[in-house]
Amino acid sequence: MRFLREVLHSQDVPVVLQMIGYCLYRSCEFEKAFMLFGGGANGKGVMIKLIEAFLGETNCSHRSIQDLDKNRLASADLHGKLVNTCADLKSLQLFETGNFKMVVSGDSIAAERKFGQPFTFRNYAKTIFSANEIPESHDKTDAFYRRIRIFHFDKKFQNGKEDPNLIKQLTTSEELSGLLNLALIGLKQLIDEGGFHDKEVEQTRREYEENTNDVNAFLYQECVVDIMNPEYSTLATDSYAAYVNFYVKKGTRAIDMNVFGKRLAARGIYNVRHREHGPRESYYDGLVLSEHIRDGNQALI
Repeated sequence: MRFLREVLHSQDVPVVLQMIGYCLYRSCEFEKAFMLFGGGANGKGVMIKLIEAFLGETNCSHRSIQDLDKNRLASADLHGKLVNTCADLKSLQLFETGNFKMVVSGDSIAAERKFGQPFTFRNYAKTIFSANEIPESHDKTDAFYRRIRIFHFDKKFQNGKEDPNLIKQLTTSEELSGLLNLALIGLKQLIDEGGFHDKEVEQTRREYEENTNDVNAFLYQECVVDIMNPEYSTLATDSYAAYVNFYVKKGTRAIDMNVFGKRLAARGIYNVRHREHGPRESYYDGLVLSEHIRDGNQALI
């Protein structure tokens, strides 16, 4: 399907077809949720609509990842569905992920409808979320990250606008029949391979955390962090200047220095005042800029 090749990286196209095929499979044995990530005008919304049209609206529910753990009635919506989609996932932090992980793994889930009796079911609805910003998770375990597969949508539609008739063109009977054939091939490949194996847990962990907030991206790409290394320390002003420069190059707006410091503190990198060669100054201990390591100088102190 040309649309998939236009909006996805080439290596992701067969995995997306496996994902769509997986939605037809009434089991969650491969334990994977899917995140379509990127800015606007890049095909995420069309992809969600295409999947919903392919499976049929009666086979879809629409709960966010936050709902699945905070709303006691949310899980019931997934009962008997093939897919749960959320086309505009909020960036609210994830404090609890236990129920989400049970949903993704197809475990037996206790559910309840409003004014109804509680019941238990084994979920087989796949979860597909679309987001401009990935929500930060307090769950940093392998058990969380191995359940996530992120697809990057960073190709822009021509002129920055999607064709308003695109979804109609993609959901003709002929197009959907062709997608079914491709999805069934993808499902067979998935079963033969025993699951989604194209990314390791550590790769997903970095990919997820790097895209939850801009400070994480800066740390992963421009710094080396080791909070146990006493030689790793960088002037707070130099750290923030490097961060601002990083985002100027990306063409996006940097947060202010106070918020920057709070986000570093959340990663265990604290602003500490100490004297090195003159008056006491503020340093971020446990952090060094990558450029100084490349220059053979592992710290600024």
